[in-house]
Amino acid sequence: MTVDGLNRYYIPARARQAHYDDQHKSALRGDDVSLFEAVQDWLVENRPPPLAILGGYGAGKSSFAKRLMADQANKALSDPTARRPVLIKLGNITRSSSLDSLLGSLFTSEYVVRGYSFPRFKELNAKGRLLIILDGFDEMKHAMTWTEFRNEIQELNALNDGESRVLLLGRPTAFTSDDEHLEVLRGRRRIAGGTRRLHDWPEFREYDLEPFTRAERIRFVEQLLLSIELDRCGEALSDAQILSVEGRAQEVNALADLEDEVFGKTVHAKILVDLAVDPDFDPGAFKGNVTRWSLYSEFFAMLARRETSKAARSPIEGEHRLEFLRRVALWLWEERDGMTSFRASDIPTQTFMDLPDGDADNPEEKRREYLAGAFLERKAADTFFFPHRSFAEFLIAEHLVRHRPASGQHEHYDKLIQGGVETFLQDAPPEARVGEWGMSLSANSGILSIEYLMFLGAAAGGLDILAEAMPKESPWQPLVGVFALPVNAVNERREIIANTIVSAPLETVALLLCRISRYWALLSELDMAPKEDVLCDYSQVVAAALITRGIGLSGKTSRCPATQFLKPQPSSSTWGVQP
Repeated sequence: MTVDGLNRYYIPARARQAHYDDQHKSALRGDDVSLFEAVQDWLVENRPPPLAILGGYGAGKSSFAKRLMADQANKALSDPTARRPVLIKLGNITRSSSLDSLLGSLFTSEYVVRGYSFPRFKELNAKGRLLIILDGFDEMKHAMTWTEFRNEIQELNALNDGESRVLLLGRPTAFTSDDEHLEVLRGRRRIAGGTRRLHDWPEFREYDLEPFTRAERIRFVEQLLLSIELDRCGEALSDAQILSVEGRAQEVNALADLEDEVFGKTVHAKILVDLAVDPDFDPGAFKGNVTRWSLYSEFFAMLARRETSKAARSPIEGEHRLEFLRRVALWLWEERDGMTSFRASDIPTQTFMDLPDGDADNPEEKRREYLAGAFLERKAADTFFFPHRSFAEFLIAEHLVRHRPASGQHEHYDKLIQGGVETFLQDAPPEARVGEWGMSLSANSGILSIEYLMFLGAAAGGLDILAEAMPKESPWQPLVGVFALPVNAVNERREIIANTIVSAPLETVALLLCRISRYWALLSELDMAPKEDVLCDYSQVVAAALITRGIGLSGKTSRCPATQFLKPQPSSSTWGVQP
């Protein structure tokens, strides 16, 4: 059994096993290992824990799952005692469901297995007859709340029974906190003073995928180009054809060498190869400025050019087709919890508003034409999906750049700028002017996260630059000013807080008080908080400032001015217990 020619260009994955200290902090130790060999050893161990393979977008998780599936299937075909592989794509799960219904749908609808029985499946699994591969738990998470996600993982954990072998793959970004990671993959819940083991919850053995080395990327590019050329010709390549492919591979790898870290990711290297297949692609177009943004921008531009070169597609320009995809991606993020697949019939009518009709005579033809000419793939019936999640993330980032947030839109943008979308925006070109977004923060900007403010500060070149450039009357300016200070600038931070509470408008005071504690919590999570005076006794500063403000409003002289609390105070560790 082969998987779409994957064997021709697949580069064996390497990974490092994750180990944890007594505080349950992960630390990768030792050398990387062959992931395939590690899994083979795991298969013959005596009742080992389930495996979890983690990697960022485009790291090669699904390719590894397919490669393992094909290898195990070949073994099962020749050896009746070998485990039968079962690949379950978790991205198809949109809401928490029972294991019985999940498998029932898989084996009676998607892959019809005559005589399928859930009890029989459980029996075969417990007796060690199956290898179950659960791919894409992060895609499942995007369509669920944390509670739904946890409940679904708990359902899947029922597969860990007897002599079973269960392998779970996904992005670590599915976990929004260390506590979620700890609970799902280690079976521990954090409580006051430590953690407790969860009953009937396994502790996974974790591996983190490694990016390509330069040598691996060079080999991948050459082998993939040869595979594409072989598929195109349908026969063995001549010496001249092989030399031509090798020459193109050298050009591609010379370009990749300009930004080796970017192209160490499997999906980036593959996009570059897809670009190189186009004879009109000029590797010199990047001019030494290779970023994820420029790579994906050129990639989508190439796809648009290729599509509009077809006579049947020419009535609708490539830019309009790209705009359609941006709107679809945005709709999926806003209304479908970040899913990357959808039914054609579910696309809102307003998605097509103001887009050219082309040769379509009615709305249904227009829908069909935009889908047929889009860079999407199709499953069964009318279900379409983005070939890779990062494609949708780039399109959303591009949409946001084209529609800079007005004052009242920041709360909405805060919810959209997550994960890969934020990564792309960090690479946006200067002309995108992302660094100016923070200038429009105002009282009607809504409830914003600390992480979003940090993003705006980084885009501006630093929180201090953003604070200086913001209008002084903006209620967000003092808060950003507090964040901009070095974490150990205790007295300066106290002064800003005190002065703001005493004299600023109430909306500014409210923003400051609502966000300052979350800021310190974030610093603590990043191990950036000062070792002493972790909260710097700001509660006293806040209390004194509020008293000063209240007395000032009543026209009385304050006997407890906030300034007296601007002097260095004893640390809470000195007092032992807060008064």
